[in-house]
Amino acid sequence: MVGANDRPGSYGDIVLRNLARAEFAGEVWGVNPRRAEVHGRPCVPSVADLPEPVDAVVVAIPAAGVPAVIADTVARRCGGAVVLSAGFGEIEEGRALERELH
Repeated sequence: MVGANDRPGSYGDIVLRNLARAEFAGEVWGVNPRRAEVHGRPCVPSVADLPEPVDAVVVAIPAAGVPAVIADTVARRCGGAVVLSAGFGEIEEGRALERELH
C-alpha cells in the first residue's frame, strides 16, 4: 500500500480499513517513508525496501510520484499495480505522466 496513512478519508486509509473489514489474512505492507507502522501494519520507506516481491501494489499518492513508484514496482518484480490517483490523461498537464505509465 504505497501512500499508507491513517488520515481519515484518504485513499491509503480507506484501502487499509477495507482490508481489515474484509478480514484479509494475507501480508500487507505499507509504504511510507515517514511511518514505521500504519493501522498496525509495518511500513517500509519505498517499494524497493519491501522484504520480497508482492502480488499487488496499491498506489495512492499524487500523480507526480506514480511513474517512479511503478518503475520501482517493475524493478522489484511485483505482480501488478492499482493506481488510485488523479492528474493523468483527464487533464492536459497530466498526459505526459500518463504516457510514462505505458
